[in-house]
Amino acid sequence: MSLRKHIRVLIESWKAESLRRGVERSNRIETQFLPAALEVTETPPSPIGRAILWSIVAVTLGALLWSCLARVEMVAIAEGRLVPTGRLRSVEALEPALVRTIAVREGQHVTAGQVLIELDPTMTDADAESAITELSTAGLVLARSNALLSYAAGRGAALSPPEGSSVMAVQAESQLVAARISAYEAKRRSIMERRVGAEASMRASQAEITKLQRTLPILQSQFDDQTVLEAKGFGARQKVLQLQQSIITAEQDIATQRARMDEAHAQMASLNSDAAELREQFVTQAAQERTEAEGLTATRGDAFNKADRKRALQTMTAPVSGTIQQVSVTTLGEVVESGKPIVTIVPDGEELIVEALVLNRDVGFVHAHDRVVIKLEAYPFTRYGTLEGEVTEISPDAIVDEKRGLVFPARIKITQKNLRLSGKPVILTSGMSVMAEIVTGKRTVISYIWSPVAKAVNEAGRER
Repeated sequence: MSLRKHIRVLIESWKAESLRRGVERSNRIETQFLPAALEVTETPPSPIGRAILWSIVAVTLGALLWSCLARVEMVAIAEGRLVPTGRLRSVEALEPALVRTIAVREGQHVTAGQVLIELDPTMTDADAESAITELSTAGLVLARSNALLSYAAGRGAALSPPEGSSVMAVQAESQLVAARISAYEAKRRSIMERRVGAEASMRASQAEITKLQRTLPILQSQFDDQTVLEAKGFGARQKVLQLQQSIITAEQDIATQRARMDEAHAQMASLNSDAAELREQFVTQAAQERTEAEGLTATRGDAFNKADRKRALQTMTAPVSGTIQQVSVTTLGEVVESGKPIVTIVPDGEELIVEALVLNRDVGFVHAHDRVVIKLEAYPFTRYGTLEGEVTEISPDAIVDEKRGLVFPARIKITQKNLRLSGKPVILTSGMSVMAEIVTGKRTVISYIWSPVAKAVNEAGRER
């Protein structure tokens, strides 16, 4: 019963609405034949205009309400590139040299110890050969001085040259040792001969003194007897005087011989000193030569080790296994500079991170653990997507960039890789340029829109 009632009410309502629309339609037709002024006043306002007006008002109020409630992210833009966590490994030249061989190319995978570049070893070979020659010479001088010192100590003069010495050099050193010993012995024999002469003179003087000392008592006894006889008138005065003269002569001869003995003794002492000085000079010269040879051996040994090390470094090898990122030399015979990277290697197994440069105006809002959206320049994000990351570290010290001014290096860890190419994940490589959008917070849309207006109002009228 109630269903029929509802249907009847619906039908009556439809009829009433149809009747009303018919009346309005007839009224509109009638007003079209009225004068223009009456037509405007009699025609009811269009509902479409009202609908548009109220729609605009509703949209405006809705947009204003949304801008007050909705929040958008604030980001700091930082340019950077992908780098391995362990840093790139670079191979540099120790000193300027010419390139002889280029054994690798960019993008090639190498293993630790593999030859990369060979430099011309001509100069280092010459330094090594010079050091070897000087070492050999110093070794022969050391052997010669040891032989001379051994001879001076009474152990013979055997020459013990170092291994590898040439026969001619050994013969020359042997002849020099013999000549030095011969000259030393000649001087020593001359001193010894003069010493023997002095000893003979001293012995002769001693013998003469002994003879005179034995003769003097006899002469004294004869003088005494003749003096007694001469006093009794039995002896001649002349005989007494002769004996007295003989006694005086003997005493003078004894004094003279003693003076000669002192002179011979002094000469012997001087000759002994000369012999000792000759030996001291011989030993000192040999010892000095040995010291110089030992010093030269040490210095030239270091020079040889250095030259040998440089020669080994002329063959440049990979310090780690990895992929060649850059080879800075391309031509054989090209000159490489000291300390300049020649080959750059990306180590295997190193996780890639983003090394970005945060601008000075943004660094105060960037903190560790901030979320980062990473966009690769090589892969447009509108087609391939973006990477997700997190700030792990930001440097407290600024560096000067030629284009950006003061910037702060920051390290960003890649937490999620969403890039796909033809359905496969994109392989990231070191050195790719990126744009890092660091999320520093959120704010309402109205504040974002109002911010430049407020800034303009605040600065208006104060500029010169």
